[in-house]
Amino acid sequence: MPPDPVSRSLINALILFGDLLRRHGFKVTTAHLADVVRGLQFIRLHNKWQFQVLLRAALVSNPSEFALFTQLFRQFWERPGGPWVKEEPEEGPKLEALGGEGPLEALAETQNGPQDPERVQAGLEEAWRQKDFAELSPAQVEEMEAAIRRLALKLGQRMSRRYASSAKRGRVDLRRSLRQALKRGGELVSLEHRRRKVKPSHLHLVLDVSGSMDIYGYFFLVFMYGLQTRFRRVRSYLFSTRLTMVTPLLRSLPLRPAFQGILGLDVNWSGGTDMGRSLTQLLREHILPAGYSRNVLILVSDGWDRGQVEQLRQAMRLLRFHCRRIIWLNPLLANPEYRPLSRGAQELLPQVDHLLPFYNLESLQVLCQLLERVG
Repeated sequence: MPPDPVSRSLINALILFGDLLRRHGFKVTTAHLADVVRGLQFIRLHNKWQFQVLLRAALVSNPSEFALFTQLFRQFWERPGGPWVKEEPEEGPKLEALGGEGPLEALAETQNGPQDPERVQAGLEEAWRQKDFAELSPAQVEEMEAAIRRLALKLGQRMSRRYASSAKRGRVDLRRSLRQALKRGGELVSLEHRRRKVKPSHLHLVLDVSGSMDIYGYFFLVFMYGLQTRFRRVRSYLFSTRLTMVTPLLRSLPLRPAFQGILGLDVNWSGGTDMGRSLTQLLREHILPAGYSRNVLILVSDGWDRGQVEQLRQAMRLLRFHCRRIIWLNPLLANPEYRPLSRGAQELLPQVDHLLPFYNLESLQVLCQLLERVG
């Protein structure tokens, strides 16, 4: 069943208004917008004064900002095409329903039926997950960093679990057996068993930091940092014309100092890309010497390459042999018309198990779901 158009319109309106406030210095987060949604059920939505008071209470934290908020509220909600196009104090605010062109039609239409706060809040969260990293305002960047770190930490916790109770025969779990015996008066009726889960894979996170990857690369670096906090079998690398391991920095320092340390490394930031040389380094200097048997390679790149085609082809063939899964994350897949036709992309494709987009929080959630299955 398609989503209610009223809810969708109201979601769009609140998101746009939140963006307007952020551009003027207000610290508005998705959580604040969710507070607005929860408050809608307690007001008469067609009453402009109640609606303005609700938004001000939820979105303004400093009384010195009240005057600017009022100005921006009028600019946004009373503009031509908005729900309040004219003040009529003797009759209350006049609502004018739109024909579906503007994002504010929900406020007029909602008079005819109850608003569903849970649906609107879910819509706000969905819109946040789908927002392109390149479209985030400075205020939203910090909020997105926190969301990505939470996602990475959750994935790391799940992947780091080694043991689980099992009804099947396996290694005797003596401690659990004794606890069960105590519950039965000290009589050891049966032995409890546990089995070791399949050993987690070794993840190799390889991030392209060439010029075309600047915005998206930063957010994947945040993901790298969060995942390494909880999951030890992670190796992180950056590359442009050569490969640099950054695992020690990400693992030993807080987030900001770690990033500052990475910026000081001898990496060809925002330069060209030589994937063949970089992936050959990965294989010879890290994967082969370590001798890991369950390698999963996650390559984050747009596929543009200036290196030698034959070297890239050979590196990918060897990586295919030594990695149980190869996952390619490509920001260009955000465009439905994109086709991986560059020469670098053409060499990657035959050896890749999964080609996934990477441009918003939702795409990272898809990656996490995949890693839980294969890792």
